[in-house]
Amino acid sequence: MAHKVTFQTMQREVVVEDGQTILEAALAQGVNWPYGCAHGMCGACKARCVSGEVDLSDASAFALFDDEREEGLILTCCARPKSDLILTSP
Repeated sequence: MAHKVTFQTMQREVVVEDGQTILEAALAQGVNWPYGCAHGMCGACKARCVSGEVDLSDASAFALFDDEREEGLILTCCARPKSDLILTSP
């Protein structure tokens, strides 16, 4: 099932298909979101999840610390939406 992701600071919306990461969908749909390694190891693609749920199973604990997760930060290169989302810059 596809989910809508709203990049609030950019006033852009993308549709993320099943199996796609947020970053993959954003780049494919013309959203210029920062990233580095695109594999969950560097943390350059961090975003704050204002609402919704994501699966972060592939994110490195070194790129996204536990306290950051608790504050709602995600790595867009690893995050797969479980619902519609609203994201902002970290």
